[in-house]
Amino acid sequence: MGKSKIIILIPSHNEYHSLKKLLPQLKKKYDFLVVNDFSTDKTEKYLKSKKFKYLNNNKHFGYENSILNGMNYILRNFKKKKYIITFDADNEHKIKDISKFEKLIQKKNIDLLIGQRNSFNRFFEKIISLIFEKNFNIRDPLSGFKLYNMQALKKNLKNVKKNLFLVDLTVLILRKKKLTSNVLINVNKRIDSPRIGSFIKVNFRLLKIIFYLLFLKN
Repeated sequence: MGKSKIIILIPSHNEYHSLKKLLPQLKKKYDFLVVNDFSTDKTEKYLKSKKFKYLNNNKHFGYENSILNGMNYILRNFKKKKYIITFDADNEHKIKDISKFEKLIQKKNIDLLIGQRNSFNRFFEKIISLIFEKNFNIRDPLSGFKLYNMQALKKNLKNVKKNLFLVDLTVLILRKKKLTSNVLINVNKRIDSPRIGSFIKVNFRLLKIIFYLLFLKN
């Protein structure tokens, strides 16, 4: 645990093939923790054989719960770290973009950095980004590539709901006038189906986020 003051948090559900490509590259420079969200593929066997740091969910908790479980574990067990970067396991994000975050935190005491994607997976994600920009002058709150100051997390995690893809966590940090910024990133298109749920289920949750943002009280 001495490579940098950053630790990478990777939620994963049945992403064995992507993890095999990602983790060997990532470990050259960064410490990381994988939250294995009750995968039914070879994920756990692979993580154990390589002696990578990981948590196992005892059932399929989903994206938000996996992230929150990982954050709470890191806050308790990696106290020498200062920042957590969330990083998707599906090969959408690029390791080289982590250096963009590192350059910024070397200059300022950042509380939150959001990786602003060059393309969106769903129409409602674009709508949410536009609403968020209007309200907070920040784009892409649904990006899975974010950097969090651990001190900011300690103050806000207990108030996070578990059905808004962590958009409310971003709102909580922003409302406290913390130093936040976007970082432009390029993303890869995944070729298989996403693991966060069916088309109808995901879009229903995105609509819920839109209503949450539209009726936020100042």
